[in-house]
Amino acid sequence: MKSLKTILFGTTLAAGAALFMGTS
Repeated sequence: MKSLKTILFGTTLAAGAALFMGTS
């Protein structure tokens, strides 16, 4: 469960970073 939460957080963080870099 903890690893799944970490993966989900990592994916969200990566998606947010990509979106931020794309808009900027």
